[in-house]
Amino acid sequence: MINLKKRKLKIAKVYMVGVTFEMQKMLSQLPLHIVSDITDADILFVGSESLDDDLMDIMVPNVVPVLPESFGFIDYDPVREVGDAFNYDHDKIVSAIYALSRALENHKFVYDWKSIQSNFNTRLKLSKSILV
Repeated sequence: MINLKKRKLKIAKVYMVGVTFEMQKMLSQLPLHIVSDITDADILFVGSESLDDDLMDIMVPNVVPVLPESFGFIDYDPVREVGDAFNYDHDKIVSAIYALSRALENHKFVYDWKSIQSNFNTRLKLSKSILV
């Protein structure tokens, strides 16, 4: 008899900014936990209602963003391990749901998640050093 240990699934914690009530209601159907403090989050979901100027002030290391592609981040490709965020087309809510779903799926895989965190942290550090 094979004894299989049950794998405890870690649910991603998501901090949302610039999200309409309608979009938050739709996104809450995904397997995630919405948090009120970004320092407790794994993922930062940026809605299309956000302002470009405040975005860098909100971002913190290791909290990977899911945001409209107009912000200029590189969409993550897990095969090539390239990218620093999960992007979506701000005109299509389905695109936002898909991007967040991709982030949630990648969050399950420690190696992939560490890779995108590293890519994002490098970009964040460079961006903040330029703004100083």
